[in-house]
Amino acid sequence: ACAIHSLDVSWKNLMGLQMSGKIQPVSEKMEAAQAIGAYLRKFPFVKNFFSGLSEMTLNDFSRHLNAGLYVFLPESIFFMDNAVEFGFRQPIDKEVLFP
Repeated sequence: ACAIHSLDVSWKNLMGLQMSGKIQPVSEKMEAAQAIGAYLRKFPFVKNFFSGLSEMTLNDFSRHLNAGLYVFLPESIFFMDNAVEFGFRQPIDKEVLFP
């Protein structure tokens, strides 16, 4: 399970997404390229650990950082908004967010 929401000191303003699903290792070449690209966009300083490599593979990434990449596959998604009422949740079709 995971939650995505903004930080707020009051539970009354809590709004975001709640999801449940599965996590699995990134495996396919295309999926690995997308995951590494997303990771490097979020953490651009990591590129410094790979100087000298013209192309980075999943094995290069895992070996240099001693970590693997995983993908979250949502099975259920809810929009929640305590401003509507405490505990308000509305289901979202996952195909809308992940076509």
